[in-house]
Amino acid sequence: MMSYSLAQYFEDARTKSRNVLVYLCQNKNKQTDGRAVLIGLILQIVDRHRSLVRHIRAAFEKQGSSIIQSFASLWRIFLKITTDPKTGPIYVILDALDECEKASCHQLLISIAEMLAEPPQSIKGNNHIKFLITSRPFLYQSYANSQKALQSQISIDEDQTGYTEDLQTFIQERIHEISLNRQFSSEIKDFLCQAITSKADSTFLWIHMVLASIEKSLLTSRKEFQKIITGIPKGLADIYHRYLSAIPEDHQEDASKLLNLLLACSRPLSLSELNIAFTMEPQHTTAEDIMQDAHNSIAHTVQGILGPLVRVTGQQASLVHQSLKDFLLGQNPAKANDSSAIRLVSAQKSALQLATVCIQYLLDDFAINFFPTCDSPTTAIAEETDLLGELPMGDFKGDFWEQEDLDLESDVLFREPDA
Repeated sequence: MMSYSLAQYFEDARTKSRNVLVYLCQNKNKQTDGRAVLIGLILQIVDRHRSLVRHIRAAFEKQGSSIIQSFASLWRIFLKITTDPKTGPIYVILDALDECEKASCHQLLISIAEMLAEPPQSIKGNNHIKFLITSRPFLYQSYANSQKALQSQISIDEDQTGYTEDLQTFIQERIHEISLNRQFSSEIKDFLCQAITSKADSTFLWIHMVLASIEKSLLTSRKEFQKIITGIPKGLADIYHRYLSAIPEDHQEDASKLLNLLLACSRPLSLSELNIAFTMEPQHTTAEDIMQDAHNSIAHTVQGILGPLVRVTGQQASLVHQSLKDFLLGQNPAKANDSSAIRLVSAQKSALQLATVCIQYLLDDFAINFFPTCDSPTTAIAEETDLLGELPMGDFKGDFWEQEDLDLESDVLFREPDA
């Protein structure tokens, strides 16, 4: 939502300033890398200051067309252009940088941090440069947090005061705008506001896609709008496909395991629960074994593997939105690409995986005889109490099995995945 507002603001600002550079790190066809970002910024500057093309020409004469394949060469050109006295002050907005390919994204952030930490003499004068970078929290936690020059940040947390109100304001203003163009009645406006807000789950991407679908729809009945809101918005499935395709090959099985665990749960999992469930393997025979192999920063692991498909809020993790669950359940694993995590995700596999993890955890330590005949009963009771103390506190309600949305047949927990 902030990026949307910034885009509106800087669209006006660019008519007044020739040195506001905006690059959206989003590509529907392939993942953007750091080189593409630099090429985009360089072209924007040269388009406004044609004389600066000499820096590109000088590099081309030395290296030829290979310069576009070299991040280092492109960064040197960017530095020469930004420090040229004719350039003047520059303001760079990089939106959704976490969409950038990870290795080159890290390289870009390191280069920016070094530039800001020890700026060239010309930048210290009139040619100052400022960066505004937007991304999901994972990028800052993984790469930027250790760079002193990148410490300044504004964290927008879903639990922050005013977040829900801001989302509500955005929904109302967009519906008002659409209603004016389509001449919707006040009744339909109220219906859309209420229906979208109730399904939004604080997910701006879903809100944006639903509103775009409503705006483009040629059918304008209440029934059609309800269908758009309850279904997967047009284009959102493609975005989910792109997010899944961006998962590195060596983490596809890890991704499917995490997705199955989150898909099977009727409530968000605590990070400690997810850590245990994700870590557990058949060779673990005690709770202590599991904790020794557990991940030291499970939030980093989950966000790094699943990216925008997962929501980590406080100490809880869940799928980013109900529409992602519907998308995963609606896929045919047999038709999925062999390298895609989707092929290992289904309702049956997720239920079986979660049940297996829960049963194994409950049975762990049972290799030890808690009630040996040679010991007194008090010893066994003490040991049993210690074992129960190791279990994480759950949030299971007494009416859990009465929920209508549970889709577990009587034998699904113990069925073979492909049966």
